Amino acid sequence: MNCTIKTRIIQQIAWQPTQPGDLLLWRINQGGRSDVFQNPASVVLLLTIVAIAGIFSRLKTFFAMRMTRRLLFLFAGLLLATLAQAQMERTMYQVFEVDSVKGAQLEILDIYELHSWAGNSILVETNVQISNASPEILDFLIKNGRYDVKMDTLAPGQVKIYTKLKDRKTVKTPDGECTELPMAKIFVPDTFLWSEDKKSITRKAE
Repeated sequence: MNCTIKTRIIQQIAWQPTQPGDLLLWRINQGGRSDVFQNPASVVLLLTIVAIAGIFSRLKTFFAMRMTRRLLFLFAGLLLATLAQAQMERTMYQVFEVDSVKGAQLEILDIYELHSWAGNSILVETNVQISNASPEILDFLIKNGRYDVKMDTLAPGQVKIYTKLKDRKTVKTPDGECTELPMAKIFVPDTFLWSEDKKSITRKAE
């Protein structure tokens, strides 16, 4: 008799019910019977309480996960907004008519590529990437022709296509100096050939 009492006391100390759903397990763990199990209505009520407790536990986990996802989306949005503010890019297009041109010199200071196309004019596509600048600053620089390309006539049938602003001074803002990366793609009519160094183009012989 004494051994049985000691064993039950140790079991009670080792584990105690902390949630409504644990009550049924605790009763079974005691190895004894209770009035709760002798009344069917009480058993149904107890099982209902266990089920409701489980549902609430799952709902709590579900809503916690949804809140975590919302916070992650919010953080990602703020991060993208910060990156968008830190670096922007714009693309500009300029067209030069070359119907009567036999040859052209290219004096482009920025990195550029030459491409052949079926058009009758020279198309210059300039992409500018800039950091530490607001959209207003970038719009101002573009409006003032900072990245423009021009074409001048050197002689009858000969032209020069060049970067308008050869000396670009550093742009400074409260966030620091702006880092600019202008790159150009020059689309030349397929009736022209370009030199190996890509600094001149010549119309093909008819």
